[in-house]
Amino acid sequence: MAVQGGGGGAGRLNEPVHAQGACAGQRWTSYAGRGQIGTGGLAVFGSSLDPPLQLTLGPKKTPRKGQFGYTVPSSSASTLSSVSSLSADSWDQLPGRNFSTPPTSPFSGPSPPLIILPHTPHLDSSDDEDMPSDFFYGDNREDDPVPGDYLKSTMNKFKEASSDDFKCERLANGFATGSFAEKWYDKLDVATQGNWKKLKAAFLTQWPAETVPELSTEQHRARLRAEKLRKEDIGKVVLVRGMETTGQAAWANRVLALSMRADDPSGAMIHGIRDGMPAMEARNRRLHQLQGILRCRQGCG
Repeated sequence: MAVQGGGGGAGRLNEPVHAQGACAGQRWTSYAGRGQIGTGGLAVFGSSLDPPLQLTLGPKKTPRKGQFGYTVPSSSASTLSSVSSLSADSWDQLPGRNFSTPPTSPFSGPSPPLIILPHTPHLDSSDDEDMPSDFFYGDNREDDPVPGDYLKSTMNKFKEASSDDFKCERLANGFATGSFAEKWYDKLDVATQGNWKKLKAAFLTQWPAETVPELSTEQHRARLRAEKLRKEDIGKVVLVRGMETTGQAAWANRVLALSMRADDPSGAMIHGIRDGMPAMEARNRRLHQLQGILRCRQGCG
């Protein structure tokens, strides 16, 4: 084995000494605590090494053709690994070199789930916060809501704990801008505008409930006789109470409603209504049902 020194003269402490074995592929570096380099290039090491001897193998070289290769035995590799691990453990145990997590560190478990409390609505809030679709004018125009119906629809949006201010404001907000109803409200005194009972009484005084006259039996019969199904209404789509239906179905519903008020136990009027129906519409299921009902009433009479 040939040992390469750093040159002639005495070597320096803790100076790396590179040594190469006789066989190709072995190279290591050693730091000698005490040693001298003789003039002949031989390294003389003392018996005491500080720090412990550490050998670091260089990368394995592939022998060229005509040379013998050398493989480090597994036992040697394990010995070097144990020395390296022991050295690392000794290094970690030095003062000020312990960077490991203390064993008393608190356990970091999963964070608790976020609890969201339900929203508590205001006492005066309503599920329908939009302004009324039909404003009240109060001047008896044709498309104006019935005063009593407007008052009821406004009260239906109240809650049990609604304040007087909320109720009065809700009623006033339904008056059309510049309408007769709004001008009437503006003329009221402040005490009436802020008190629901007084405001409701003033509203009913200005717009009393309409009295619907009760028609006599003859009047109901006259209305029943006036109902005629026209051919141009057959198959026509009409709107009744916000629902689409056909013209003949709407006519049949009107006839059934009028027949209950006409007080015709003999069925004489029903017979005339049934005979006046267009023959081509007898195939319609709704009209066929109406014919059956009218025929039954006529027979029962």
